[in-house]
Amino acid sequence: MYHCYNNNVLWGSKGRTVYHSNDLGKTWTAFIKIRRMKWYVTTPLVGRLTRNRIHNIIPIDVHTLVVVVKKAILVFRNGELITEIDVPNGSRPLRQGIVAKGNSIIFGDYFSNKNRDTVRVYKANIETGNLSTLLSFENTRHVHFIQRDIVNPECLLIGTGDLDHKSAIYYYNTASGELSCLGRGSQDWRAVSVLQSNDSIIWGTDCPYMNNSIIRFDRFSKTIEKVQTIAGPAYYSTINQIGEMYIGTTVEDRKIHQAIIYKSVDGNYWEPLKVFRKDIFPEFLFGFGTIEFIGGQEKLETLFYNAVGLTKA
Repeated sequence: MYHCYNNNVLWGSKGRTVYHSNDLGKTWTAFIKIRRMKWYVTTPLVGRLTRNRIHNIIPIDVHTLVVVVKKAILVFRNGELITEIDVPNGSRPLRQGIVAKGNSIIFGDYFSNKNRDTVRVYKANIETGNLSTLLSFENTRHVHFIQRDIVNPECLLIGTGDLDHKSAIYYYNTASGELSCLGRGSQDWRAVSVLQSNDSIIWGTDCPYMNNSIIRFDRFSKTIEKVQTIAGPAYYSTINQIGEMYIGTTVEDRKIHQAIIYKSVDGNYWEPLKVFRKDIFPEFLFGFGTIEFIGGQEKLETLFYNAVGLTKA
């Protein structure tokens, strides 16, 4: 599993072991083994079934590494565990629902939330593990993404879902504490990640029961337009070193969805790059068929991704 690229190092995982590569994945070196995870729950199929796998790796600096596992966010320094942060709700934040900022990790609630309880965005101190609530949302099911704004580094873009009135994209200034809403109220605002430029924010919609589209939000006019229809709900997206953009769709229902990596060089025209179908294992037990992109892809021209629960079409 590929996770991220930082300081000329590609980070990955297999089972409960974190690996790093200095040659873009040609050779790998074992770095740490997650001891709170037992080997028998991290085999590929059992890991998917139980959600017991390494879900995310986030480098903080050359010495400090954050690893997201089931129900916990672990902080390692020079290969030694220094902090364990319990995930309050659900098994973990989504892949683009967690960011590092300074000496803190910021992440959002992602769980089924059947009772529609308050949904929170948390701030955790990397050194101490102290957890505080940064934001609270009512009448929201869960947090889909938290990403830095490329225009203002003090600001975060935050997406929530799932129903029309719960789907929204917010703009949060971490310096002033001001929260504003870019838009809400329909499936057009239901996003699991976004792509950014200086004048636009682009995402694929994430709706399992209607046609999905790639949406462009104009930062200046504050208006949105549907750029193109896509073949299923979109989860993750990324941009590479030369500005090529990618959006991946997910198989939630194998009868109607395809997992496709769409590519664009300008954000206006998108073409299928790779197509996958769901593997033989049922979605409700082993998870949807999902395309995951790595953190730090903007520093690389070569595209890295994981095709989870998928096979080539």
